[in-house]
Amino acid sequence: VGPLPAGLTLAAQHLDGDLLRQHWHVLDPEREGLPQTCPDLERSPSPLHAALRGAVRALIEIPLYGRDGQLLGSLLAAHATPHAWTADLPATLRHLEPSAAMLLEQHLNQARLQRLAYHDPLTDLLSRAALSERAAAQLTAGEPLALGLLDLERFRFLTDGFGHAVGDQLLRELAARLT
Repeated sequence: VGPLPAGLTLAAQHLDGDLLRQHWHVLDPEREGLPQTCPDLERSPSPLHAALRGAVRALIEIPLYGRDGQLLGSLLAAHATPHAWTADLPATLRHLEPSAAMLLEQHLNQARLQRLAYHDPLTDLLSRAALSERAAAQLTAGEPLALGLLDLERFRFLTDGFGHAVGDQLLRELAARLT
């Protein structure tokens, strides 16, 4: 019991989300959420396990699904050497899985709401509230500040004539050019 090995933490931070989804699609196609034991990663055909080799040698893993069935991540027990796990550990992880999934989903939702509070969801530019806060902080600190104003003339006619999807694409393209 304790923290994950530093090598595993570092390897996990660089994993592609698609690799994790593919991994669990193969191991848990029915989304039952059962523990999966890999006593030696060197012998595993999984591309995900290949990415973790060198950091750990043995794993017990459980997929963490959100309330809507979306894969959120995995709950892991890891060992530095090839290892035969006791029967108690998978059962313990299975017991912890609902709480871990709930906490992870809560954390992800909180991060999403924090992002939405300060960024426009369409363009990813700063929201009016975030821009006001940053401008106030710079002015309070006595730092120079420059703001620009851009008015899109007849933008409404564009969306009325070509649809909101075209207007949204124009706004995204404009935002990309401004940043």
